[in-house]
Amino acid sequence: MAKNILEEIRKDQIINATRKLIIDKGYGNFSMKDIAAELDMSTGLIYHYFQSKDDLTVQVLKQSFREPRQRYIDTTEAMPNFRDKISNYIDNMHDVIRNNQEGYVVLLNYLGQVLYAQDVDRILIKFFKNLRSFVDQLLEYGREQGIIDKQTGEGMAELLVAASMGIAFQHIVDPEEFVLEKALAKHKEVILHYFDNL
Repeated sequence: MAKNILEEIRKDQIINATRKLIIDKGYGNFSMKDIAAELDMSTGLIYHYFQSKDDLTVQVLKQSFREPRQRYIDTTEAMPNFRDKISNYIDNMHDVIRNNQEGYVVLLNYLGQVLYAQDVDRILIKFFKNLRSFVDQLLEYGREQGIIDKQTGEGMAELLVAASMGIAFQHIVDPEEFVLEKALAKHKEVILHYFDNL
């Protein structure tokens, strides 16, 4: 049991060091040796836990967004109606945008590599597919309640994910000029208005 706990602690240390290097240097500007140096451990130990840099960076991306997803699930599961669920989804997404800038910086680094690193597109395809699937589950609840019909729901997950990402990226790229709270308030207003008027 203690060995498993130690292994999980080491994995988390490696993931956190990798996240720091992605943020400080950019995805393409560090190696497994740099991660090892950051932690004062051998590269062999890192390879014991992760097969490759790509394998490791996938875990960084997953960890960056795992907690917000679980928080949404925990707070929404008992909600009986779709409007409450969609409102809570929006609030959670906004909290992620406000409080997980490092996660979005990591994601921006991946997006910058998608044309140059073959495995990165695979990573991002899976990441965005999982996000859309998560939103589709929420929309399915709206379909079950008779609020959303199949035609109205088509493409909605893609739109909701794209809008949230767009707000997050603008906030990171232009924090001086981009008025985050105004954008978040309008984002929620537009989405709720849309669903209220179906």
